[in-house]
Amino acid sequence: MSKKNKSAEKETAPLAGLRGIDYAASAARVLLGGVFLVSGLHKTAAPPEEFAVVIEAYHLVSAATAGFMSITLPWAEILLGLMLVTGFKARKASAAGGAFFLMFIFAIGSTIVRGVPLENCGCFGSGIHLTPPQALGLDSLLLCLSYFAYKRGAGLAPADCWIEKGR
Repeated sequence: MSKKNKSAEKETAPLAGLRGIDYAASAARVLLGGVFLVSGLHKTAAPPEEFAVVIEAYHLVSAATAGFMSITLPWAEILLGLMLVTGFKARKASAAGGAFFLMFIFAIGSTIVRGVPLENCGCFGSGIHLTPPQALGLDSLLLCLSYFAYKRGAGLAPADCWIEKGR
């Protein structure tokens, strides 16, 4: 096959050479993005004061900081979710997702260790209520998926591919 045919084949088959693990990493990234989107959207659908009360129940930050977090955290989750779903800065977004889950694991774990009763972990606003052990398990699983998506280069990252192609 000539060089011209090989380059034409490469351009027409951008998915050629990808393995199943790349698709799995992409699925993990999109799943993480969906979780962040659902979580952030549920929280923004309610008044920020409701989420601030949940944050205060952890007894980790002041009321003023909880108020600030109740406004900014849901929007950060939505932005991160969009980055993950679209594949924009996919590896960095996967790492940021992992950092979020580490923060959530620390917060929930500290309430369990300190015996702080939580009626609602606040993970999904008022939409879905998880017990602290359930939230801890979910966040641990999602942390593992974040690591997988990061380690595998986030699989197929459409926005990153389009940006690279434009350079």
